[in-house]
Amino acid sequence: MKRERHGDCLIALRIAFYGGLAACVLDALGQPPSLAAVALGSCLIAIGVALRIWAQVTLGPAWSIRVRIAPDHPLVTAGPYRLVRHPAYLALVLFYLGVAAAFQSVSGFLVFALGLAPALAHRMALEEAALASHFGEDYLRYASGTKRLLPGVF
Repeated sequence: MKRERHGDCLIALRIAFYGGLAACVLDALGQPPSLAAVALGSCLIAIGVALRIWAQVTLGPAWSIRVRIAPDHPLVTAGPYRLVRHPAYLALVLFYLGVAAAFQSVSGFLVFALGLAPALAHRMALEEAALASHFGEDYLRYASGTKRLLPGVF
């Protein structure tokens, strides 16, 4: 059952992500690009990509596309994980918002808000449950002192 829920989450993430990208491209057809929107979007994309790489490098061999915890999996609280519990998902949000901004796409943003955001929330819940189950009090202590997605906010 857990594997099935996890698989559904990955499918939902992919559909929302690629559907949103398609919406962005369709919105941009025939309209001249705004230099300010492209610059803002490019900055968000670059920050998102850099944060994703930092998160992945920090996790090292513990990183996986699947929600899984190996027996020798350490509780990682360094690097971007000292700022938020899910920096790779924050990176995805920044990347996607950057794409929507660069393409000046309201429908792309709506696909994100209605599709990608709930799928990410579900995925974070699955990961947090697995981490709490495996690491117990250590993870709960870490989680109580670290925001889920936005430092100091949420």
